[in-house]
Formats: sequence, structure tokens, C-alpha cells
Amino acid sequence: MWLFENSANVDNMIAAEAALAEAENNTASGSAKEEKSYSGKYKLKAFISHVGRNTNSGHYVCHIKDESGKWIIFNDRKVSWSMKTPIQHGYMYLYVTEDQENEATKK
Repeated sequence: MWLFENSANVDNMIAAEAALAEAENNTASGSAKEEKSYSGKYKLKAFISHVGRNTNSGHYVCHIKDESGKWIIFNDRKVSWSMKTPIQHGYMYLYVTEDQENEATKK
């Protein structure tokens, strides 16, 4: 809902955040920056889908894949394993680079 109400300002917000991040990087202490290279491969981590007849009724739920590869559905206060994960009905898909996922599992 917030996104739809503020859609005219999203580009400006993104540009402001990018400028702030760039400024923080430039003012970092004299430590050398570590260059990382990524493989460019991504894995699906989560997706948001709509439950209901149309976007004027119903609500949105989120499916997230855990570390073991099982899908969990977050539906308001109810959280449970997703037995029939409707990946094809997603409205928004969230990916993580394989490199970041591998780094996270090493920690």
C-alpha cells in the first residue's frame, strides 16, 4: 500500500539513498576497499503472492525458503510449512546471489 501511495517519490528516495551510501563510502577511514566479484547467478529466496478474487479483496502472503530448502508461508499471524507452494502465482520475487548465499552459510 505504501508503495502505491508514494510511487511518485520512489525514484527520488532511491537516488537519495544511493548518494548517501556513496558519501559514506567516500568518507570511510583510509582502509582499502575490498573488491568483490560475483558470479551473476541468483536463487529464488522468497516471493509474495495474493490470496483472493482480485486486488480489491483478499490479502498478500509471503513464502520464504529456509536453509534446508523447505518453503514457509507467512500469512498474517499464521506461519507454517507450505505444502503446495504456488511459485507461479507470485506478484513479487526476491532473489539472493549464490555468492551471498554461500557467504551466509559459511558464517
